[in-house]
Amino acid sequence: MTLAKKNIAICADDYGLSKETSQGILELIDNNRITGTSVMPFADNWASSASDLLDRKRLANIGLHLSLTEHSGLPAISYNYFPFLFSLFKNTIDKSSIQKALFNQFEKFIDDTGMLPNYIDSHHHIHLLPKVRDIFLDVYNHFYPRHDCLVRNTYENVGLVAAILNPKALLINKDGKQLSKELIKRNIPHNHGFRGVYSFSKSVNYSDLFNNFLVNIKNNSIIMCHPASHFTKATTLSTVNLCRTKEYSFLNSNQFLEQLTASNIQLVKPIQLL
Repeated sequence: MTLAKKNIAICADDYGLSKETSQGILELIDNNRITGTSVMPFADNWASSASDLLDRKRLANIGLHLSLTEHSGLPAISYNYFPFLFSLFKNTIDKSSIQKALFNQFEKFIDDTGMLPNYIDSHHHIHLLPKVRDIFLDVYNHFYPRHDCLVRNTYENVGLVAAILNPKALLINKDGKQLSKELIKRNIPHNHGFRGVYSFSKSVNYSDLFNNFLVNIKNNSIIMCHPASHFTKATTLSTVNLCRTKEYSFLNSNQFLEQLTASNIQLVKPIQLL
């Protein structure tokens, strides 16, 4: 039986985070393996890699990767993820600081690129969090009063077995459910399905993971990825960075193309999901 063709956007997070991350993403764009990447405008490598990405804006969409946990542009809230969550829970972060950080990232993106982001997502999925979500939506309304920019939606009604096998995805899915309701209520465009979440591990087989991402994937879904080209020996290869290189290698492989063909996947840019 022939599977129905599905339009899927494959989007790389963290452009500008490091030289290896930016370079890997550029190569994947050149090879037609990903269709979008989201930028961290206050990250260390952004200034030196911005022009290279803009040269490819016809090949892939350029989104904004909002952050409140690192490279936010405001040291007062540049916490690591779990201290940031704790601060939110304790109400020790002023809402105006969150709003200012999000505004600053939008404005720097616009100043550096001369355009509005093609789509919006976030680092550590902070735009889903209850005490950030409404602030984010207010900022979105300011820059997109016509609601004509896609917001990454992480909610998908997954089965119990899938949730047990991937508890990290379950948590992100849970936080995304309320955002999904707000996006629908406000008529803000968003993807219909979301894949790509897994627990970073040195033993991970990304080819098998990606194949699982494609099982019963919805039309107009986004698959999130975090690729990076191979790090130099002088760089400490953390578990996360090792996984980044595994993703990069797989996405550049023939096996990746074979999996797409077997699942009758057509790669599209995020704006084509509108």
